[in-house]
Amino acid sequence: MDIATFQKPGLYLLLPNGERIDLTRQEIESRARVMLEDPDRIPAHMRAAVDYKPCDICPDREAAEICHAVLTTVPFGYEVGHFMSYDKVTAVFRDEHSEVLIVRDTTMQQALQYISILSVIYYCEVGADKELLSRGPGQHVYCTT
Repeated sequence: MDIATFQKPGLYLLLPNGERIDLTRQEIESRARVMLEDPDRIPAHMRAAVDYKPCDICPDREAAEICHAVLTTVPFGYEVGHFMSYDKVTAVFRDEHSEVLIVRDTTMQQALQYISILSVIYYCEVGADKELLSRGPGQHVYCTT
């Protein structure tokens, strides 16, 4: 593995067949924007579904058409949809504030859990609030998504 190929902060999934899925902030936001602007990519019935709506505590719930955390995961669902949950994958994570790479051999199911957690931490209006995350046990606010 050439660590020089993981320059941008984000999560990279390396598959046994040599395929690589880059989940960098730039890639995520670019794909999310394309999906949001094209009504055929996210049909009206999906946009109207409760699971796609911002949660009740979201400060952007009146203006946002789709939950920001969900919107960042949808474009990659098509790429990973043909894999089985038990398929092996190597996950490489580079934080934006560190030069350290975290590398883990895992399954596709666990990698998707990483993606979900990162989407809440980086894109959810409430989850991204570092003050909320540092409050301590029993004082957290939880999203319903």
